[in-house]
Amino acid sequence: MDLWGSVHWFESDKIWKLFNASNCGDNCAKWILSLGEEQDFTINLFHVMNFGKDPFSIRILNSKNMVAHDMQEFLNDEFNRFGKNSGVAVSCDREMIALSGDDWENVIEKNPGTIIESET
Repeated sequence: MDLWGSVHWFESDKIWKLFNASNCGDNCAKWILSLGEEQDFTINLFHVMNFGKDPFSIRILNSKNMVAHDMQEFLNDEFNRFGKNSGVAVSCDREMIALSGDDWENVIEKNPGTIIESET
């Protein structure tokens, strides 16, 4: 079955398939994960695909064979490899303040739920 268009190549007695999943939207993610439960295959993916909230296991070949087990790990890897060019936006709903001076204990105590960065 050829869902996305593929490239085939041969190695001894194995036929390898490389699927171009970059032509797919996020609606293909569940099918990619489902097929991956049945057999190993490789996809090209040049955008961040949403694989959903459930745990999964995918090997990212162009990231030193890193295995991501959920979307958080997948997004972290994409952002760490490509930064602003990854297409991953990193945001936080918490205020961030920088510690400075000798009164750091009071600053921490008076700012619960705040991300605190040390300037040193």
